[in-house]
Amino acid sequence: MELHRHLKVNIKTARLLKHKIMQTLTEDEEKRVLKGRIECNDAYLGSLRQGGQDSKNKVPFLAAVQTDNSHHPKFAVLSPVEGFTQTEVASWAKEHIAPRSLVLSDDLDCFKALDAAYCHRSYKINSTGKKIAHSEFKWVNTILVNIKTAFCGALHAFDFKKYCARYLGNMQFRFNHRFDLKECFYEVLNLSVLTEPKPARILFPKKVAN
Repeated sequence: MELHRHLKVNIKTARLLKHKIMQTLTEDEEKRVLKGRIECNDAYLGSLRQGGQDSKNKVPFLAAVQTDNSHHPKFAVLSPVEGFTQTEVASWAKEHIAPRSLVLSDDLDCFKALDAAYCHRSYKINSTGKKIAHSEFKWVNTILVNIKTAFCGALHAFDFKKYCARYLGNMQFRFNHRFDLKECFYEVLNLSVLTEPKPARILFPKKVAN
């Protein structure tokens, strides 16, 4: 709607432009690698449909935040996955976490995949209580709350399975470029100019969602 008002184009054109930009930013963040101390957590996008049936629109994703020595957040990675399995976590970690990093997670079985290549610490959050959750997972949980607030509000009416990677990639880019908003603006322009064409048939391979 904002693009529609500022550019004075119809909603369909504004939506296409929005997805072109989000896809460009998502592709730029695909090579993001975290290192050092990393808070990691699992989460879902979506909710149950009317009638209480299991939702096919519910999508699992992994969130990780790199912090400095004072536990202040630096960079994040937000990645949809096929499921919370050791195979998926191992593949994701190989792409996004530098070897020998300190990775903190809960005790979900899939995170055992981190034991071999990383210094991995797992916590039983339910039994250790809020103190551990706040001290060791403060920033990844803060980001997850902000993401879910955004998706439950303005971003609730779209096909999660089709477009969650693009929306998460956009959120990841904005978080990782938050230190210099002016430079972030010019980086978006630069990436948009240099990227290859992204026509609707590529962005929406089957049909445009409502």
